Amino acid sequence: MKGGTLPDDAGPTRVRRDTDPVGARHLRARYAVSAVFFVHGASVATWAAEIPRVQERLGLEAGELGLALAGPGMGALLGSQLGGWLVARYGSRGVSTVAAVVLCASLLLVPFASSAGTLLVCLLVLGAADAATDVGMNSQSVVLQRACPRPILNGMHATRSLGAIVGALSGSLVIAQGVPVRQHFAVVALLLAGVCLAAGGLLLPAHHDHGAGPRGTGRRGPTGSRPRDRGVAARWRAVGPLALLAFLAALVSDIPASWGGVQLRELGASGGVAAASYAVFSAGEVLGRMCGDRAVARYGWARLIRTGAVVTAVAVAVTLPTGQAPLLLAALALTGLGVSVTFPGAFSGAGALPGVSPGAAIGQVTFAGRLGWMAVSPLVGGLATVFGLTVALAVLPLAALGIALLAPVTEPPARGALDASSPVSTTTLHG
Repeated sequence: MKGGTLPDDAGPTRVRRDTDPVGARHLRARYAVSAVFFVHGASVATWAAEIPRVQERLGLEAGELGLALAGPGMGALLGSQLGGWLVARYGSRGVSTVAAVVLCASLLLVPFASSAGTLLVCLLVLGAADAATDVGMNSQSVVLQRACPRPILNGMHATRSLGAIVGALSGSLVIAQGVPVRQHFAVVALLLAGVCLAAGGLLLPAHHDHGAGPRGTGRRGPTGSRPRDRGVAARWRAVGPLALLAFLAALVSDIPASWGGVQLRELGASGGVAAASYAVFSAGEVLGRMCGDRAVARYGWARLIRTGAVVTAVAVAVTLPTGQAPLLLAALALTGLGVSVTFPGAFSGAGALPGVSPGAAIGQVTFAGRLGWMAVSPLVGGLATVFGLTVALAVLPLAALGIALLAPVTEPPARGALDASSPVSTTTLHG
């Protein structure tokens, strides 16, 4: 050493993380896909907030509205399958961006509906774009997860929940101010579409979807190589347990939204308390997802999902027979907390299946989840007609027990060592 300076070979040079172009690119993509999750939640919540005013403007009877509201579910079944195929073929960046913009644009169509039939068509488009966005953004998240040394999927889904809260609260404020539906949807659609277009350019391109390696290893296959996908029947056999997990998670998640308030009213709760049922569930869900990534890193997907499902089953099974509204509200909060990581875990598991395109697998998991949401109302309603609502709601703890049994399928399958010729990427996500 001379003149108080270190020679060039004095030791390894410490590179600042923010100067790493690869790490910075992945970090930007992580923020970008979080923005898409937020847009997804906000756009759907914006539509939901305006349903009563749309019904009033069109003069729809309850039966006509019910027919129109089947549109998002039917569109979602198509969109989830189409989205999976498009991600497998073109990558998650394009699907996430285009589908999210179409989702925002579909809000512009709704105010121009003139009947239950035209509203149904508009909502078919909205539902298809909603599900395709779901597939695209979760596929991109799985790619990012593989390059990240710690779990991130729960945080992504928490962002979607926050978007839904913002969309619902802003919708309530706009409605209270008497802003017309058309102006409300136009402003929201333009703002959210702008966010999607800005975020789309920062997402990882298609070769990352096709070249990703085992989850959590930071390794990739040959750049641009597509995984050898199985046939449709073989793929469904591989994805089937995860699809069933998503179906049961949808049952557990939607029952508080569709029937929690009804049950509270039957127990004598006020309208305000009954209306708070889904808010309480959502608060538990957001809390669970915000803390979920750290918990998954410590305990693993299977253990965390199983524990949450058992807590949910016990809480609801114990409180339902009591007929006490405060206890049921507490059980709904625990349900949101307990089921919060199940969907992210199912998507994570789908993205790690060997021999199956992650996009196709995530599309099928999304399809099963949408089927579960569609099944809730007829299933619980039919049982309630015969046995009463309290007995019908036993579906929730039973579905939670099913989730507990299926929890191990979210863990990645055992894999052999990667071929020595496969390049190893040292890419990691920072922050």
